Amino acid sequence: MILDLPDLPELSKEVIAESRKKKQYFPIAFDLYRTTAIVSSSLGCIDRRSLGLKNIPNIQLIILRGLLSRITRLMRTVCRLGGERQDKEAILILSRCILETATRILWILNKEQDVRFQTYLNSGLKAEKELLEEIKKNIVERGYSIAIEGE
Repeated sequence: MILDLPDLPELSKEVIAESRKKKQYFPIAFDLYRTTAIVSSSLGCIDRRSLGLKNIPNIQLIILRGLLSRITRLMRTVCRLGGERQDKEAILILSRCILETATRILWILNKEQDVRFQTYLNSGLKAEKELLEEIKKNIVERGYSIAIEGE
């Protein structure tokens, strides 16, 4: 099955000029967000048995789907806030998160994917690793572990 992805929005010079004049970019943002959300959602739902995905390790596919899902959820939130003309600062912060997530996907998929996926996982688990080291240090200093620390 070939995905039926939407065409990129065609923005007329008039729409762009009017948005610049009024400093209101909602008509432009809406079309771009709508298209991006459809593409992200569609890509995230490709069947695991698809020929294009059969050689991708499961953990990598899960990571990519999670990142695409994150972009979609963030964009939906921006649209809700923007539609109600609320909290411009929150919209800017969310937009930065969207850009960072998209950049992360591009970085992972650019080259040396196995190494970059591992780097992504390691950096995401850095705080957990530090906490584990602290727990182990406390157990050694104390000479025993308490129930919440496990073994």
